[in-house]
Amino acid sequence: MNVICWSTTRLTGSILLLAACCTTVQAMSADELVREKQRLQSQAGQEPAVRFAPTVPGQVLTPLQDQLLAQGFTTQEALKQAFDAEWQYQATLRSATPFVSTVSDVDPDTGEHARLKALAHAEWEAHRPDVSGRDVPSNDLCGNALWITDGTYAYSTIEAGRELGVLNCQSWTSGNAPDIWYHYVASCTGTVTFSLCDSDYDSNLRAWDACGGTTLACNDDFCGNFAAQLSLPVVAGEDYLIQVSGFNGQYGSGNMVVTTACTAPANESCATAIPVGVGRTPFYTLPGAPDATVTCGFNGSADVWYVWTPGCDGQATFSTCGDANFDTILAIRAACGGPLLACNDDDCGLQSRITLPVTGGTAYYIQVLGYNGQYGYGGLTIDANITNDACAGATPITGPGSWAYCTRDADNELVNGCQVLASGDLWYLYTADCASLVTFTTCGGSSNYDTAIALFETCGGNQLDCNDDYFNGISYPCGANSRIDRYMLQGEQVWVQMTGYYGSEGSSTLTVNTTCYNPPNDMCQLALPLPEGTTTFTTVGATTDGPVEATVCTSFGDSTVSADIWYTYTPDVSGLATLGL
Repeated sequence: MNVICWSTTRLTGSILLLAACCTTVQAMSADELVREKQRLQSQAGQEPAVRFAPTVPGQVLTPLQDQLLAQGFTTQEALKQAFDAEWQYQATLRSATPFVSTVSDVDPDTGEHARLKALAHAEWEAHRPDVSGRDVPSNDLCGNALWITDGTYAYSTIEAGRELGVLNCQSWTSGNAPDIWYHYVASCTGTVTFSLCDSDYDSNLRAWDACGGTTLACNDDFCGNFAAQLSLPVVAGEDYLIQVSGFNGQYGSGNMVVTTACTAPANESCATAIPVGVGRTPFYTLPGAPDATVTCGFNGSADVWYVWTPGCDGQATFSTCGDANFDTILAIRAACGGPLLACNDDDCGLQSRITLPVTGGTAYYIQVLGYNGQYGYGGLTIDANITNDACAGATPITGPGSWAYCTRDADNELVNGCQVLASGDLWYLYTADCASLVTFTTCGGSSNYDTAIALFETCGGNQLDCNDDYFNGISYPCGANSRIDRYMLQGEQVWVQMTGYYGSEGSSTLTVNTTCYNPPNDMCQLALPLPEGTTTFTTVGATTDGPVEATVCTSFGDSTVSADIWYTYTPDVSGLATLGL
């Protein structure tokens, strides 16, 4: 038995051996050396000579295996490792065509790359790891992906199963290679790199936007040992699924190294504050000093800035509650360098919340930073505190009256039939206080935008009517304002959507006018259901709604129907119905 210890060393003939191990192997006989050389040549095809120039003028270069044998590598394992190590080293030395890759360290010669990959795969097949008696990893399924951040994670796919079918990456197939999964949340906006270069098999990496979703990036060969590495642009707070697999059914183990290179936020000063609107805005902060000090919290970290200009007077809430991975501080100013209007450190656990009155058209500068030097990612949410912004929160109204409103900070819940393009909407729930003709209008008010009105049967139900610009049959007396007339029975309800035409938003006044009728069924549109049997009625106070009935109701030369009331009759069965007074 021979004990052979290896280290990095340069030998004559410009051979650099990169192996690093110490093992005990069986010495080979002359016949075994010949057979081993033939085996390597049969796997590799015609062996080329060493590619870089000889160090001695006139030196004749001999094939690599002959040089290795001449150097005394006379064991099967030593010859194999030296051969593989030298091929990997030669891939970085291309004197005729220098090659520097920012994408991969593998041989740029695709034909030779494929040849070497086949050699490596054959070697893996000959020494594949034993999978018996091992526990299945907890992250064997995408749904059980392990959460990771920057750092080094030891892993193994030896015990894993295969969740997905065959996938291709860089012209190489995964075959039925086992896979395991990781869940990465970006701590900042920038580029994250996942590296499997420290692995003992031909590995594969793939990034997904969700389990069963879309592939964002993949890599099969990056490192000299055909291990995978991929870099992916990421956004702070966004989720990414990472699948670790192998080439053509291979499995193995190693270390996955995760490194994130952050891009500095563009809004790290008040002067570069980013304009935002109502809703959630993702953010992240980095280590450093704040652009401006605050009076709440302690020793604030580097900050980011946003500016919001409300469209309407009201009360607004600014919050990071439940939406940050660090201890936040919020501060609000009316101008860069101006005095603080409000400041908060801890209002909801370690996160922050500020509520204050706001004036439409005034810019508010919002500073987000961390307590005592902390930094991380989260979301800033601005809520204009509009109670009737959604149909489910419609403001109850009844009878005649006027209600001022402003849609500039409102969301759009749906597009009605007269609106064409979405714009902010507000909702009212109207209940008729009498049997009446009800007019919903913005005419005659102080509208500063092109209004639109729609009526709905229920919240989220059928649209009953809508209007953009009211037309009286001759002209548009209200200009760009709206009007809907509707007959309603006492207690009947409609949901009223106040919005704008083609994205228009602004302020106006909803006015409701009513004309009550007594009796309640004085108009045809207010007809009451007529049951079987006797129904009492009165026409006292009724107006005339019916048409002239010259052919059926003429009495003493008079065919005018006057003081009429109305019913609807729906028979229960087919037959002859008799109606009489």
